Amino acid sequence: MSLLVAVFFFILVTAVLGWLALAFWVETRWPRIICLMYHRLVTRAQHQTIIGPERLYALPSPEFERQVRWLKRAGYRFVGPAEVVRVVQGIRTPSGPEVLITFDDGCRSVWSLGMPILKRHGVPAVVFVTTDSTSTVFASGDSNQAKMTDEQLVSLSLMRIEIHSHTVTHRPLVTLPDDELEMELRQSQRVLEDTAGASVKYLSIPGNWFDERVQKMASLCGYEGVWCSNPGTVCGARDAYEIPRLNVDGDLTLRQFAWTISSTG
Repeated sequence: MSLLVAVFFFILVTAVLGWLALAFWVETRWPRIICLMYHRLVTRAQHQTIIGPERLYALPSPEFERQVRWLKRAGYRFVGPAEVVRVVQGIRTPSGPEVLITFDDGCRSVWSLGMPILKRHGVPAVVFVTTDSTSTVFASGDSNQAKMTDEQLVSLSLMRIEIHSHTVTHRPLVTLPDDELEMELRQSQRVLEDTAGASVKYLSIPGNWFDERVQKMASLCGYEGVWCSNPGTVCGARDAYEIPRLNVDGDLTLRQFAWTISSTG
């Protein structure tokens, strides 16, 4: 029995090391697109008062600006969601390191704290918006983390900041029957198109709750790309309805941020 256990662990360790080696080879061989996932921006003073898991999703705005500056100095080209989709569809190949900045939920802090930074540095981004202002994702009690107003969404869309869907209510999509799932995708799409006056072709999955049924429904509803929270980067053709991202932890130092998005990280 001990020999069988030893053989099993040898096979397991070999498989894990092989997978890590393959992942490292892929990450270092070709230019990558890194899709960064942000949620809420806060002041430094506010961040010091936040405890628990929420610290993963709340980033001090000065740190966000430092990250943008670092990406520009490091030679990253900032792209929009359509350019990412063309790569995963095999239509385009990145000529160098590229980055897509995404914000989930659609909190007002993206407008009040994030927009000035993006505008100052001439950087594009995409905001995936949950359209129901009563969703629990906006229930922190902080007015700056409530849902953006229609006027704020319009002002973002007039810049290089695209508005796309994060569903209506932010509920786990895998738990919903087909009719409610379709409502979440179609209604959010329609509301945002009416508000921002631009086509809504991309979706971000709330809470990473998705499966093949959710992906198929997104396709039927006309979405051309779906971003999830699976960690990873885009090196070439892959499933356009399961595009990975890297969550930016609110506690990361700039050095940790740089390591996280590196090939080794």
